[in-house]
Amino acid sequence: PTGRKKRRLYAHDLTILQMAFSQSGEALLSVSRDRTFSIHTNPNRNEPGHDPFDFNLIRRSSQQGRQINCCGWSWDDQIFATGSRDKTLRFYVGLGSTRTGEPLSSRSTMKFSSGVTALSFHEKPLSSGCVIVTGLEDGGIHVVNVDQSTVDHIPSLVLSIDPMLCHAGRVRGIACGGVSNDSMLTLASCSDDGSVRLYKLAYV
Repeated sequence: PTGRKKRRLYAHDLTILQMAFSQSGEALLSVSRDRTFSIHTNPNRNEPGHDPFDFNLIRRSSQQGRQINCCGWSWDDQIFATGSRDKTLRFYVGLGSTRTGEPLSSRSTMKFSSGVTALSFHEKPLSSGCVIVTGLEDGGIHVVNVDQSTVDHIPSLVLSIDPMLCHAGRVRGIACGGVSNDSMLTLASCSDDGSVRLYKLAYV
């Protein structure tokens, strides 16, 4: 089978480093070396006769000081996050603000010891909010909880994996799996050190 180009989207001036569709498929988030993220939406994609590829740029923003490496959406599309070489993980209000045209600014920020190179939201809520796992430029891996009961979506560090068990190089990709019956959180990660690692973490 061969593919065919349906539409070309314009947003960035330099290399796009990651793209992520929202859970609903309504929005496409992208991040770039040009230090910006952009959001394209197609809210009418499921209507009869409407072009499912008719995505249009509604947001382009630069709120991080270095290139933005990674991005992702929460399980309910209420939050999206971006991770940057400036060592920050930033959280934004999700699709609600993009639909209403509200000014888009980060609600909260978490700072790490190294650049954020990979992130993954858990597929469902845990405790009082959503869980996000981050991988860093120095090989570190951290689990963060974002409190969705507050307007500012305050993040808190749940746990950090022992550096002796982490990667020796930049984390290139990370995925957060389900929670098993014994309350263990499953993670998978890959790195510039040439390894793929699987973790089972006790999540409280």
